[in-house]
Amino acid sequence: MVQQEQNMLFDMVYAGVHLGHRANAWNPKMEQYIYKKERNIHVIDVVQTMVLLKKACQFTFKQAAQGNSILIVGTKTHLVESIMFEATRCQALYVVNRWLGGLLTNQQTIRSRISKLSVLEKDQNNTTLTKKELMKQRRELDKLRRNFDGLRNLDKMPSCAIIIDPVKEKNALAECKRLNIPVVAFIDTNGDPSGIEYPIPTNDDSVVSVQYLLRILVESVCDGIRVRLANQLQGQKR
Repeated sequence: MVQQEQNMLFDMVYAGVHLGHRANAWNPKMEQYIYKKERNIHVIDVVQTMVLLKKACQFTFKQAAQGNSILIVGTKTHLVESIMFEATRCQALYVVNRWLGGLLTNQQTIRSRISKLSVLEKDQNNTTLTKKELMKQRRELDKLRRNFDGLRNLDKMPSCAIIIDPVKEKNALAECKRLNIPVVAFIDTNGDPSGIEYPIPTNDDSVVSVQYLLRILVESVCDGIRVRLANQLQGQKR
């Protein structure tokens, strides 16, 4: 094993990627990704995590290089800041508040709500509204921002989704499956990897472990964007 891979495995363990759920909360379908059980805790095989992460990175790199849109979904409160930061860094769509039913399968309604958000933002300084009307407008604006701020550029169906904890985000996963959208998922030992194209076994509760893996995955997206822009620039010079 090369030094770079050894360093990655060390970093994964240091970040707590290997720490799964209690053994009595496991999903037997995750057995292939479990290294051992220690003190009633399942320990994830980080070698497999590394291999599957690299495979997922190759996929997301290709998607970004082709100019396809990527959606990141993760609504655990303690992960919101990290997900928003990484999604913004790679120009991805994101959902961090809650998954609204029909977000992908009923895009006409969703786009109308996004348009409403833009209208209300432009109307914030409307001096003709009463104090009561302004308060009502601000409440609606805050709600729309919470739900749709990361979807402002949703002008077409995402080509793939990165889901943090498909157990919690089961509705997002179901819609992606229904629409045949490939999924990269950070999945813990209580999850079901069946039907997920790019499962990445990991501790999906820890801020540090999610930050570590998501940063690597997003960097592959950024690399893909750089390649696409370089190719476009080269094409313009011809």
